[in-house]
Amino acid sequence: MMDPPVHNVSLPHKHAISGEGDTIQVSLCIPAGASASNKAPCILIFTGLDGYRTELATWTHGWAMKGCATIIVEVPGTGDSPAAKGDPTSPDREWSSLLDWIDTQEMIDNKKIINWGFSTGGYYSIRLAHTHKDRVMACISHGGGAHHMFDKEWLDEVNHLEYPFEYVSCLFSRLAKAELWLVPIADFT
Repeated sequence: MMDPPVHNVSLPHKHAISGEGDTIQVSLCIPAGASASNKAPCILIFTGLDGYRTELATWTHGWAMKGCATIIVEVPGTGDSPAAKGDPTSPDREWSSLLDWIDTQEMIDNKKIINWGFSTGGYYSIRLAHTHKDRVMACISHGGGAHHMFDKEWLDEVNHLEYPFEYVSCLFSRLAKAELWLVPIADFT
């Protein structure tokens, strides 16, 4: 019902290996006026630990008014992400498949992709900035974890912070074997 509409798209996860899903679910919004001759820049949004594509569709209208396409995708361990649990390289394969698909979209300018991730999605934005730096124009980590976020000392204290729920049990129940999924950012440099 939104104008422009937000479409749920199932795209091929062509870099998937055994144990991963073969499709990636995204929410896609293309602004009015975008065409093969007038490609739209793209805001690639990574959800957080407790964010989902459906609820973030409200952000698409503002970006569309600025002439930007939006693609919203859920991070590994959440929603419909096909990433294999316990495989530290599965997020990178998922992003490669997603970026390859964007390359085929005639109304999206694949040279003007800005990634915006928040919370746990911000962690994946920082990671994307290292693993796919030649495929995105910029990455924005909005409150994403870096440096010591997944160290034992930080995790021992996080339940006493601002979260309205017990963060550690939620993080680890959603991201099975999180110590394998959430590789410290320093490992990418």
